[in-house]
Amino acid sequence: GYEEMSKLPGEVGEMNKIYRFSVDNNYGLRWLPDTLGMLAERLEELVLSYNALQELPKEICQLRYLQKLDCSNNQLAFLPQDLDNLVALEELNIDNNYISAFP
Repeated sequence: GYEEMSKLPGEVGEMNKIYRFSVDNNYGLRWLPDTLGMLAERLEELVLSYNALQELPKEICQLRYLQKLDCSNNQLAFLPQDLDNLVALEELNIDNNYISAFP
């Protein structure tokens, strides 16, 4: 049967050849592994919409080639402080979260 994940496995960081990573529509997903920062060499698009994420790991700010980040429709209350390190970021979607201030 189908089971929802509450956290992605740390091995996600080993997928260092991908340009686009999408983990959406998994309402049980609450946490992302710190190893997400290991995708810094290539990742350009990260889609995390329609999950139950409560926070983004600070390591997400190491994704220097990231152009699109979609974390809409989650349970985020804040964003990582170093979000301005994402110098290639062109599109950020944080709609339908609980974020009251931008870092």
